[in-house]
Amino acid sequence: MKKITMIFTLIMLFLCSGCAKSTISKASNKIAPKLNYNKIHYSQYQNDCYKNGNSIGNISNYGTSLADKNYIYYSATYGAPGIYRMNYDGSNKKKLTSDKAYYLNSDDSFIYYRNVSDDGKLYKINKVDLKTYKISDDKVFYLNLSSGYLYYQNENDENKLYKMTIDGLNKQKLNNSYSSYITVLDDYIYYQDETKGNSLYKIRKDGSDETKLNNDTSIYINTHKNLIYYTNDSDNGSLYKIQKNGQGKEQVDASPSHFLNLSGNCIYSSYNKRNSFFKINADTLRKTTFNLNNVSRVSNINIVPNFIFFDGTENGVTSNYIMKTNGNELYKLQ
Repeated sequence: MKKITMIFTLIMLFLCSGCAKSTISKASNKIAPKLNYNKIHYSQYQNDCYKNGNSIGNISNYGTSLADKNYIYYSATYGAPGIYRMNYDGSNKKKLTSDKAYYLNSDDSFIYYRNVSDDGKLYKINKVDLKTYKISDDKVFYLNLSSGYLYYQNENDENKLYKMTIDGLNKQKLNNSYSSYITVLDDYIYYQDETKGNSLYKIRKDGSDETKLNNDTSIYINTHKNLIYYTNDSDNGSLYKIQKNGQGKEQVDASPSHFLNLSGNCIYSSYNKRNSFFKINADTLRKTTFNLNNVSRVSNINIVPNFIFFDGTENGVTSNYIMKTNGNELYKLQ
């Protein structure tokens, strides 16, 4: 009888032990997996893009870098020119093409760009097989990819505003003005009209409803919280903001602010004459100046997840640079 009791006890202990293991296993399955590093930071970058092929601020600064859900892409314009890609942590750099490129824009399959190596014509490169294609002989500036269309300044037609589909079809002239700092936002295109006093204008994507928004020389057009930010060269290059209907114009910062780029809640800018590179919190207006050691004359500021790309000069030589968005780990690209 004692043997039977002992055997029964051992069996029950074994079964309970198995149940405990099963319960722990099921509970562990409910633990949320770690969020993908790329996904978190790409989501933040997407907010800066407003559903376009690159961020608003990057396109105002020659569009030399961008990101997708897998990689960061950038264009080297000094040293060994070309379009490169790297992982989100900066590793595994790979050269995709030797084309010298500006105004990078991306969709799921291609990167679109101004090919300086072919007189500024419009090109694209396949992200997978790395084949390049010429889309148009138009010489393009301020290229914006939005909802299947490419919007750009057409140097072939006195720098007027144009659009075409991503396959190069259905080309349409949208205005008759020299149009710079082109920014596509929702149903409108914002731009500096150099034919009409360098002021800030907006026009619908179909070329209708052209509207003047201010009387300022407006460059480096950006957006944040439904407002338009710009460098006001009519007021010593200081930083201004204005509502999209042209109302409520306000000076944000009196310091000269060139190469303006808004990312998240930060305004990145440079004042070349004093070799100052800084960022401003858009809400508190707290300003932080970056220490770049001997690098000066910062220009063409581009922001992607965790990194800032820019051009700078050291010992009289201009190069492409990269650093973390917190100002650490400054490197020359070439």
